[in-house]
Amino acid sequence: MSVDNPMADYYLARGRIVRGPFTLAQLRAAAAAGKLQPDDEVWRGQDTQRTRAGNLPQLWPTPPSQAVASPSPAPTPTARPAYMLPPEDKPRPAYMLPPE
Repeated sequence: MSVDNPMADYYLARGRIVRGPFTLAQLRAAAAAGKLQPDDEVWRGQDTQRTRAGNLPQLWPTPPSQAVASPSPAPTPTARPAYMLPPEDKPRPAYMLPPE
């Protein structure tokens, strides 16, 4: 499928759900927002041939198969707040003593 005319009406299907018409700009925005998936089928108004959205490089700045998710940062270990520990010069309650 060629995307010569950016104002042409495009349709997309995910499973049995068909949506549209959309402009090429709307499809690009949907791809950037994660609403358009690479496996969704896309076609132009009168075309009978559908193609996977992932096969249209015009929709993604980087091909979906090469996009790399950034790893989430490792959790920062947290110390117990000082207000939760008894002062060292006071006896500890029995529930805080180590087992004998």
